[in-house]
Amino acid sequence: MEQKILRTWMVAICAWMASSCNNKAADYLQKATFDLSDDLTSARIALVFTPKVKATFGSDFSIKDYGNLFTLPYVEAQQPFTAGFDLNMNVLYDNEYVEMTPTDRLPNGLPLGLPHAVVGVEAGSIGGARFHAFLDIKELSWLGMAVMIDAVDENFPADLSISQVFRRDAAGNPEVFGSFFGPMLDKQGNVIQSGGLALFANVKALIDARAEGRVNAAGAVELSPEAGFELSGPAAAYYRAHPAELGRISQKYMEALSSLR
Repeated sequence: MEQKILRTWMVAICAWMASSCNNKAADYLQKATFDLSDDLTSARIALVFTPKVKATFGSDFSIKDYGNLFTLPYVEAQQPFTAGFDLNMNVLYDNEYVEMTPTDRLPNGLPLGLPHAVVGVEAGSIGGARFHAFLDIKELSWLGMAVMIDAVDENFPADLSISQVFRRDAAGNPEVFGSFFGPMLDKQGNVIQSGGLALFANVKALIDARAEGRVNAAGAVELSPEAGFELSGPAAAYYRAHPAELGRISQKYMEALSSLR
């Protein structure tokens, strides 16, 4: 992750849950999953939320013929809210995307949290949410998605991103992580771009791990969230020092998600 990212300590873990230290990160995020095709050319990566997040909107946005970005709606006692992407790695070779200018920023201006810039592609919108795909045309490694949510407005900090890591490489670098981030505001405090959530995965690393037998040979792999969180953006230091505020904002992100229909 970028040098600006600061690891939170146990006090921030407690704050995220807005309750006691006995709670786990999985109170909101149950797990991440990845499922690779038999020929190791495509990957389905998803964030799976707990029943505390009751977003009941489903979506499916195609990225040409390479796959899609999706959400699965929360259905009580049947299905958790899930957000992810299912893409073929050939998307990284598409001439249209290769000619686009890479970015190291989310749509709200905060850092992506990746080791290098990638291409951002607008995928579509539904209700109060707009979807973007991120494609690593440089190193042919990372795939990702971001969902900009209208409900994540000026009531959220504009300069904070809260990230949850699900898998790291041998050097300790994140391979799969999700983020929640605030909006972009103008000087008058008006929303230019809403905040939302993002999911990124070093798919090449996951494919290599499968090919080398370091993960299950077939089927979906479930990844538990790490115990701690990482903060980035100019407001990171403030929220480290004010865990109660971090807890309040964290809960508001989940409420914003749950408002989607």
